[in-house]
Amino acid sequence: MTNKLSPNEKNKLNKENYCAYVAKLKATGGKFPLNQFGNVNLTSVAEECGFERGSFADKESELSKQLAKDIKLIGTQIKDESEVESSLKKQKDEASKSASKLSKELERTTAEVYKLREVVALLEQEKKALEHKLKGKSEAHESMLDDGRRRFVWD
Repeated sequence: MTNKLSPNEKNKLNKENYCAYVAKLKATGGKFPLNQFGNVNLTSVAEECGFERGSFADKESELSKQLAKDIKLIGTQIKDESEVESSLKKQKDEASKSASKLSKELERTTAEVYKLREVVALLEQEKKALEHKLKGKSEAHESMLDDGRRRFVWD
């Protein structure tokens, strides 16, 4: 026989562990941890309490409601301003590097497009010249067929 807990027993154990965690926070003057987005880090809270963060998934559950009350009562950690500033500086630097790379790529691509336009213009001129030459030879051929005399077309 296995020693698995029923859902009701597990829920009761989770509540007890959570209450012990909250009591520890109150006794030590601690606050609920934050994640990188500034919200309460449910994963960290759940790990401290010995259960999965999915226990907080249902907003209508007693545990989720109690968490919301305790957050208002105890509060959350405050992010260090220097940490926020360094994070923003890092994002700015990454954006600057990315913009620099994109600017260089744009310049290279623009130069390539310009060269290709020049090639297209030359090819269009060559095409017109060849069409004109073909038209002259075609007319000379038709004229020769009409009167039997050979015509020379000078290029």
